[in-house]
Amino acid sequence: MTAFETFAASWADAISILDGAFGATAGDLVEAGLDSRMARKVVRLAGVYFGPTHAGKKQAQACRSARENRHTFNTLGEIETFVGRLKNKAHAWAMRKALCKEPANLKRINERGKELLSEFNGPEQPANKASLRATAIPDSTYMHFRACAPGHLVKAAMDALTEHASEEHPAERAMKILAGGGNPAGPAVVPAVIISIDDAGALITAEGDEVILSLTNGTRMLGADFIRNALADYGYAMLVDPVRGPINVYRTSRFATKKNNA
Repeated sequence: MTAFETFAASWADAISILDGAFGATAGDLVEAGLDSRMARKVVRLAGVYFGPTHAGKKQAQACRSARENRHTFNTLGEIETFVGRLKNKAHAWAMRKALCKEPANLKRINERGKELLSEFNGPEQPANKASLRATAIPDSTYMHFRACAPGHLVKAAMDALTEHASEEHPAERAMKILAGGGNPAGPAVVPAVIISIDDAGALITAEGDEVILSLTNGTRMLGADFIRNALADYGYAMLVDPVRGPINVYRTSRFATKKNNA
């Protein structure tokens, strides 16, 4: 028998491996050659199928079915996920017993597990609970926004957002209204220009709302004057008419633009 054939045969007989590993610690199994994650999984499942329980008969029946149906560590692990979703853990061994009778097929176990959950837990009760969450979309400037609120409020909001035809998507309009405190135009965006002191000087004191910089040439300068000086070297200014729109763009430097020289 090849190494692969030995592995496949053992993989399809997880119950026998769990029987042999019962009583060992995760550390013991790691020393035997398992990685730490697999060792913890074996210890956990061995405790379930061979540890002490009040339902010894159902445990024995589940073990027998798992061996007959050649269940693997993955299928047994999937069974435990359904056991974990039971509201009443008194049904745990009934769930294991039923799912171990299924073939070692994850799809089939998933289908039957859902049926059993519905049977044991009863119909899902709707949760009338308000919630709000936003999640980022990887590699995108957009985010998912999800809100749960009373139905009449959601319906009224949707009607209001879609009442008038617009090129703007209702979702964007809703975000602008929320962020703008009810203003459909959205929140005011105030740009901030960050200017680093770098080697120009260092902050030495603060007087009220103003700061004073100590420059490398030995002089002192107000923070506001430093900003104006920096903008004079690198900034731009746009003249805008409220009706006609942009009129002209000026570079706030000591050199005239082509338009200034015309």
